Amino acid sequence: GPADNPEVNVRAIRKLQEGVTDKVGVLVSGPLQRLNTQLFSEPPRTQTSALAYLITGKPLDQATTSEQARVNGAGVALGIVGLLPQTTQLRDRIGLDELEVRDALTQSKSAIVVGKQLTQRLRARYVYSVFNRSGGVQLRYRINDNLTLQTEAGAQTKAVDVVWEWQSKPRVNASP
Repeated sequence: GPADNPEVNVRAIRKLQEGVTDKVGVLVSGPLQRLNTQLFSEPPRTQTSALAYLITGKPLDQATTSEQARVNGAGVALGIVGLLPQTTQLRDRIGLDELEVRDALTQSKSAIVVGKQLTQRLRARYVYSVFNRSGGVQLRYRINDNLTLQTEAGAQTKAVDVVWEWQSKPRVNASP
């Protein structure tokens, strides 16, 4: 494919315990901007069972509570990664400036963000934390080129920030 959107074809296999001939892994294929992620196992298993083997190396019913939580988190992350190609189409259809999945594979930071520039100076966003299952609203008002007022309100956050941004202009060397 083109340099800015090459074709990808990756097959990753997890080695299970010594002497186990079963295989479990992930297939990632397609153009870089629209990747398809798929679990596989030999012999065939359900997606949940294959994911449990991939994450823990053992069946889900033998996993500890923390390992089961990791499997659940990975399952949610894989579902979100599957949504990535559709977010651009959805954003354009409903007139949003911003619709994205952030840090889909990072449990503590994974979020769905929906935003709209309401006026030249005011932007509104809704941020939903996938793993915490909580959301919040952010309003960002640009007072001038250097000063912004930002508020956040949600189940876990209530804050008002004053953000000052400054960029120095590059110095131009004058000839003697």
